[in-house]
Amino acid sequence: MKVILDLDTGIDDALALALALGRPDCELVGVTCVYGNIDVDGAVRNTLGLLALLGHEEVPVHRGCAGPTSGAAYERKRGSVVFHGANGIGGAKLPVSDASVARTHAAEFLVESARRWGSDLMIVPTGPLTNIARAIELDEGAMSAIGGIVLMGGALAVPGNVSPFAEANISYDPEAANVVFTRGARVTMVGLDVTLRTTLSQSDVDSWRKLGERGVAYAEILGHHLNATKMVSPGAKGCALHDPLALAVALDPTYVLSVPLCVFVRTDEGQRGRTVLDQRALEESSEREVRVALDVDSARFTKDFMGALNVALTA
Repeated sequence: MKVILDLDTGIDDALALALALGRPDCELVGVTCVYGNIDVDGAVRNTLGLLALLGHEEVPVHRGCAGPTSGAAYERKRGSVVFHGANGIGGAKLPVSDASVARTHAAEFLVESARRWGSDLMIVPTGPLTNIARAIELDEGAMSAIGGIVLMGGALAVPGNVSPFAEANISYDPEAANVVFTRGARVTMVGLDVTLRTTLSQSDVDSWRKLGERGVAYAEILGHHLNATKMVSPGAKGCALHDPLALAVALDPTYVLSVPLCVFVRTDEGQRGRTVLDQRALEESSEREVRVALDVDSARFTKDFMGALNVALTA
């Protein structure tokens, strides 16, 4: 399956990238970058460095939007600094890449790819949805004809992680998220309802140190995330696999139980960024349904995730 990852390249994005390169059923045709865990230039830098570390500098990287649809300046959330570190990847130093950033803007690359591959293409956004919404605005028909958009974001039946109701990726650009939910065809929401039920433990991460240079580097990167998780949630058994789960669901939807619902995003100041059921659309049998993941086979997913990471990190 052809996949484009749309990353705000922090630590769990780094895991999604490695997972994509370690799965035989995934052909990573490009990475688009957006602001979020770090500014967009930091996301580009981290992506190029990770691809160099993993031995896949042939994968094109496209710079995308630097801030939300509203035109407001990007302001990094405090939680991003805590969980991802100052440089977005826990302070780790990555190889300097020989590759350069592609000239085409991320949104234009998404549209070009949608026109080229159609239903054979899956797009997996794991940051704010600004690039995806811009691509839909450029060519809604092409973006509606792809295999699907499987996004990490939202919280339907659980609290948010940046407010009592809002999840971080959605809260950065609610207007863009609403475009994706209401105009993007074949959307699957992999939100906090399921990602918080997945866990990467300290022993899992320590096992990578036996895999060579790449494994050691990833263990160092994840060490920051695990320490931050322990500090914020002392009883936690590990850190959640937010972004990798979205990619896994794009490749194999049976990892989760999902149901078709009509979802929109609140853009008013009172509950900005909240993902909400659109009851009226539901009653009118609207065709604009979003598949919302509500349960996950965490044991099978974690086992498969570790197997793919072992492949990607083996030097």
